[in-house]
Amino acid sequence: MKADGNRVCNIGIVGSGWISENAYLPALLKNTNVKIVSVYDTDYIRAEKLADQVHYAKAYKDYDLFLKSDIVGVIICTPNATHKDCTVKALQQGKHVLCEKPVAVNVLELMEIKKIIQETGLLYVPGFVNRYREDVNKLRQIITSGLIGDVKRVEGCWIRENGIPRPGSWFTEKSLSGGGALIDLGSHIIDICLLLGGNTRVARINNSVEFCYDNHRDMEAKWFEGDRDRIFMINVESSAKAEMILINNVEVLVELSWNKSTKNDYTQFKVYGTKGKVELNTLFGFSTQRKWEQPNIKVIADGKPSYNIPFEWDDLQPVVSFERLCNYFVQSIFRGETTELEIEDGIRTVQTIDLIYQGGN
Repeated sequence: MKADGNRVCNIGIVGSGWISENAYLPALLKNTNVKIVSVYDTDYIRAEKLADQVHYAKAYKDYDLFLKSDIVGVIICTPNATHKDCTVKALQQGKHVLCEKPVAVNVLELMEIKKIIQETGLLYVPGFVNRYREDVNKLRQIITSGLIGDVKRVEGCWIRENGIPRPGSWFTEKSLSGGGALIDLGSHIIDICLLLGGNTRVARINNSVEFCYDNHRDMEAKWFEGDRDRIFMINVESSAKAEMILINNVEVLVELSWNKSTKNDYTQFKVYGTKGKVELNTLFGFSTQRKWEQPNIKVIADGKPSYNIPFEWDDLQPVVSFERLCNYFVQSIFRGETTELEIEDGIRTVQTIDLIYQGGN
């Protein structure tokens, strides 16, 4: 990122697992306005390992002591079920928060967080990193330009052929993760669908909700090299599909799967308007098992020749989006306000996930 004068924002990392090491740490180290001061993990050895990669950073096993260190903001990357408590404690100690998705396991947790934010005036950013992708931003520009008219329907999917990140870890234990493919992949896809559909909330779930529970331990993602200290149950959904209606009457379809019978992995959005259609063919996340050789946007507008907009995979590397997300968090702290991604976005997405889970019961 471009340096913002001589200002420096002291940041603490909460949780030293895979996403911290492979996404947030590299992103923060490229930000000249950031100083990583502290790293917390319940496993001190892991915290120390991450802190050792940063000049001046100190490792902590005690969260209260960590929060008393010289930090202005924290990035929370702990297991899903701990996000609310880690966030609340950080806010109560006067720290701004960027929380990795899912930002909470239910909307009641987020409403508690919102109350504290309103009382303290602190900043909160949900970690919807895919809003900062070049292809997603181009898709949004096409829609907001009016080229395809008023949006009537949005379809979003994220499909993996073989991509459960940590089967048999906390990731697939519902009491710790909050759910499976819906809360994992759906946090991103639903956020983007709601954004493309008018940045509004769901009025109702339409038709039946489909879940599949065919998880097993040999479905671990090939691109993920993780470890498991303990063996947990695998009791979350491996796929989910739901249709819904937004309050502005836009239809939304989401389909998500960790291990579908398909060739390679893909992410796709189709947006239907009153004057045409636009389709994004790409892949979110860290998987290298890509369905399309080149990501692209297809535009079909009434009365105009259809055309494609190609992208390069190098420009869509996840760490680039994480750099932009972290930059937004830091610049929001400098400005004293959030301007484009805030707790209301998290509330809409988590509320939608809650409704889909309820619709499947």
